Formats: sequence, structure tokens, C-alpha cells
Amino acid sequence: MRKTLTLMLSLVVILAMVLSACGPAATPTPVPQPTKAPEATKPPAPPTATPVPLPTATPAPKAVDTVVIGMAQEPDTLFAGIGSMMAKTLVLQAIFPGAVTQDDKANWVPILADKVPTLDNGGAKFVGEGADRHLEVTFKYAKPLKWHDGTPVTAKDQVYGWKLFMDPDFPYVDRTFLYKLYDVVAVDDQTWKAIFLSENQALQAAAGTLKGSVNFAAYKADYGPDGMGYDSWKGKGPVVDPLYFTADFAMPEHILGKMKAADMEKSDFAKKPIYDGAYKVKEWKAGQEIVLEAVPDHPLAPKIKNVIFRFVTDASAEIAALQKGELDAATQIGLEVDSAPELDKLAAAGQYKVFYTPGYQWEHIDLNTTAFPFDDVKVRKALAYAIDKKEITDKLYYGKVKAANSWLPDFHWAYDAKAITIYEYSVDKAKALLKEAGWDVTKTPATKTFKDASGKDVTKTLEFKLSTTDRKDRQTLAQLIAAQVKKAGFQMNMEFLYARSFFGTCAAGGPLACRTYQAGMYTWLSSDDPGVMTLYTCKSTPTKENGYSGQNYPGICDKKLDELLTKGETDAEIAIDRTKRKPIYVEAQKIWTDLVPVIPLKANANVTVARVGLKNFSGVPTSSGETWNIHTWELVK
Repeated sequence: MRKTLTLMLSLVVILAMVLSACGPAATPTPVPQPTKAPEATKPPAPPTATPVPLPTATPAPKAVDTVVIGMAQEPDTLFAGIGSMMAKTLVLQAIFPGAVTQDDKANWVPILADKVPTLDNGGAKFVGEGADRHLEVTFKYAKPLKWHDGTPVTAKDQVYGWKLFMDPDFPYVDRTFLYKLYDVVAVDDQTWKAIFLSENQALQAAAGTLKGSVNFAAYKADYGPDGMGYDSWKGKGPVVDPLYFTADFAMPEHILGKMKAADMEKSDFAKKPIYDGAYKVKEWKAGQEIVLEAVPDHPLAPKIKNVIFRFVTDASAEIAALQKGELDAATQIGLEVDSAPELDKLAAAGQYKVFYTPGYQWEHIDLNTTAFPFDDVKVRKALAYAIDKKEITDKLYYGKVKAANSWLPDFHWAYDAKAITIYEYSVDKAKALLKEAGWDVTKTPATKTFKDASGKDVTKTLEFKLSTTDRKDRQTLAQLIAAQVKKAGFQMNMEFLYARSFFGTCAAGGPLACRTYQAGMYTWLSSDDPGVMTLYTCKSTPTKENGYSGQNYPGICDKKLDELLTKGETDAEIAIDRTKRKPIYVEAQKIWTDLVPVIPLKANANVTVARVGLKNFSGVPTSSGETWNIHTWELVK
């Protein structure tokens, strides 16, 4: 797919125009006319009125043909399918937007396609019977398109793109979605069809016998929605994906078809690609900026002629550039909530609008459910009650972010606050749970006597280590949490590691991957798809037996939770139907919050800034980024 797939308040930027007028001049005092003797005195002449100037209006704002956007990262490449930097995504939305995308309300909308194909509108349908039943999704371009060199875009470019991304020599970022497809075919020049695997084809893929237009055997070990193979797919029916309507793979065959897949990443195309969007790359000045220019007569009809993505070193540099008026917009890349005081001053001055948009990123603490002291669910619940999330959001984040209570944000379609367990801050409840678990909460830290292997009494303190990255804001957050939980009887020690060490593989000694940690604090990114099979199912727990693969770092293993999460992602009748999926994920979240393998802390906010007068810009919660509709932007000054 062209970009990596992840409800907010929609904020509309309004231009205020002020008209000023000059008041009329005062009329002079009448002057009597001179008189002659012996004639009678003449009456004074009537006053002569001075012309009154008409009110002069302030010149009407004029449309600006160039917009400068600041972001604190430079893309590593502009080659679609390679890498996952958000900086790349923001630029690609302008030059290579895709058939469909998510808007600022997290709704899926068509951009280059005529519609978002679904089962309801007939764009998708199941075909075949029994174990040969499969899903077919049909897409059509809304209007004929051309690549930036003038060559027509056709459905054959979709077929080529899929085959390219399936080529083992092409460094595609994530083939999970691709592995669910059997074929992509051109129906006509403007229409293509994505054909998903049937049950029989999934079993053939697992056996290495599946034949088709690509080399399926090369991916035998990786097939399956959880990356663990289709060898157990018998009886599960058609292979589907909740985001089945995003099967868009167009790449310019007339250009890339002449190159080897292994050479593409370092090719000139990666820096100055030929795509089909409303803008094209004019120049990439390394370390400085990427300059785009509007494509004449493009169907999306961009309003602004030139777009400049300017690279700034960090948030401080970005804020300084805004204060000088050098930027028309600033992206979420670089700006964080800790800059709120400075940003709010900019907003108060009336030159910019600042957006704090709740997003899919959520900060949390993983608890190792198979290690002391969190192998006891009552201790996990006590810790959850002992953390004051409101103090965290108000004191550290200026009230600009919300407390989190699940792996999904509260605006998500599969979230239901009434159905899950929410741990409101209560030292009393925390101590009561610890007391039930046998801890002496009259002491700080609390203590408990256990029997050792020889049967002797051993007293332990309620002490654990929180491991996290050495980022400054995380250090501050950890220190605040340590002070909070101490009131309930916990002694929390802290370990701050380089990110590469904290998130390292088990072979490199990573505490998460090896599950050698007790508690770990970091950020996950959820998405419009609520599925978390790779995070919280039994088989996704890293173990020595599976080579420490999988991301279930808490090691939670619950039969009912497994069943629900698996059904929600793999059952063909449920996985592509929101109305059927929601009850499953609501129940899964209830179980998950009752088991407390994770303590959600806060839902991060995407911080963006736009000049007053930049129309159609808004903050977004999704991974589409704030440039999802850049072709509709207008700037007047």
C-alpha cells in the first residue's frame, strides 16, 4: 500500500478580515462677507461645505501562491513502500496521495478513486463456494490520471506495483497486507481488482505449492496475518483484511520496469520520483527543503502553486521560525505538547492557529505478568489505581492530552467507556487490593512474607524497576509516577536506557524482547483497525522456543481473549464488518482491562500549527497526516 495504515474534534481555520474607515472632516466655521457704506449690511453668505472623503477599506486579502511547511525531520526517501517515516508520508500525500485515505475525522474517503469500495456499495464481494470462496475488491479511478512525465496512469501500473512489492529484492516496509492477496488484475485501463486468498490457496501457500503470477514460495515462512504462517488455516474460510478497501499499489511501470528491484532504493527516483499526485517534486535541497510545484490540469485542481517542506532542527527552531513568520504551517513532526506555552502565545497574538489533536499514539506501562511482583493480578490492579493520570496530564502536559484507558483512544469506533474497567486514582483502593493480596501496607514500601524453596519464611518488599528510554520527558514522567505510587506502598526504581537498547532484539539484550524487565514504559501506535493479535495473544509472546519473536511483552495469555482477538481479525464474516467487530473488541477490552497486563497512561496529541488564513488545514488523528487534503488548501494574507 502507498502508506502505512493508524475521532477527533475537527477545527476549521477562519480568516478574519477587518475594515477600517476614516471619519468625515469637520465643516469650517462660516466667515461673514465684507460690507460697504452707506449700503445696508448684507446677510452672511451660506457656509461652504468641505468635501467629505469616502471611507477607505483595508485592501482585500490576496491569495498567496506559495506555502512553507516546517517539519523537524527530512525524509530518508520518497520511494513509496520503502521506509515508514512520517516525514515521507506528509510529502507523499501531496505527490502520491493514493486511491483512498483517512480524513481529519478518521473516515475513509476517496482521493483518486471514484469511491471507497465496500461490501455495502458493491465494490467488494465474495466469490466462489466452500474452501474456494474468496473476497474480490474492485477499484476505479475517478478521472483519468497522468504520471508527472505525461504518461497515462493505467490499471496495469497497479498490477506492476503489486508484483514489484512482492519481489523479494524490493525492500518493502511491511508485506502483512500483501500476503493476504492472491492476485491483482487489470479489468480495463481505469479499473483494477484485488483478489484475496481462499482457504485452499492459504493452505497451498503454507505448503509452498501455490502457483500464480508471483513467486509465492519465497514468502512461505511469512504468510499469515500474524506472520506465523497459514499452516493452521484449515476450516477458517477466506483470508480477508479489515482494510480490504486500501489495495492500491500503482507504480510507474514505464520507468521502474527498466530497473532492478534491488537497485531502486538508491536510485535517482527515490529523490525525485515521478508520481501521479496534484504536486510534483521540483527540487530537493538536502538538509534544507523539498520544493513542490502544482501539476497543471490535474483532476484534484490544487489551489496553491508551490509547496515548500522546510526542514528545521527541532521544536525550538520551529517555534522560532513561526515567531518570525517564516512558516505558514508546522507539522506534528517536531512539535510536542511540552511546547504548549510558547505555541499558545503565538495563537493569542492572532497570527497562527494551534491544534492539539488526540491521536492514535498512547503512552503506557507494560507489566511483566510472569515475573514478581506483577504475576499477581491484584498487585497489577493496585498499581493502576495508584497512578494519578489527571495529575500527569495537567501537570506535565498542560491539560492538552487525555488520559488513556485502553489500547484504543476514546474517539475510536470500537471503544466503549461503559463496558471496560477504568482505574480512577484511589490510594485507598490500591492499598485495599494489596492488603487482600497479603501485603502489609502499614509499611513503606509494603512487605509480604513468602516461603522460599526450602520452606523458610522470606520477607520481600513491594519493589520494582521501571525501564524506559532516556528521553527527557519520559524521565520526568517516571519520576512523577514514582512519587505517586509510593503513597500506596510501592517502591519504584527507574532505569533509563538508550532507545536502541530498550527496544533492541533479545540477541542484543533488549529487556522487552527478552522479557527480562518488570515494568516498561513506551508508546504504541494504534490505528483505525482495533486488532492487536500480535500484541496480546498467547502465541505472540516472545519465548526461547519461538526465537523471541512476537510483541506480547507483558506475556498475557488468556484463552477467551485469544479467541476474541483471533476472531476479530481472521473470521471472514466479522473482520470486514464494523457492526460485527465492535462487540467483539469491546468484550476483548473488558477482559484486557480486568487482567491489567498494561496500564495505559495518556493518549498523545498531534500538535500542528497553521497561519490564520490557511483554509482547509486541520489537525488529524491518523497516520495519513495533516497534508491528506493539501490540494484543497488556500492561503490568503
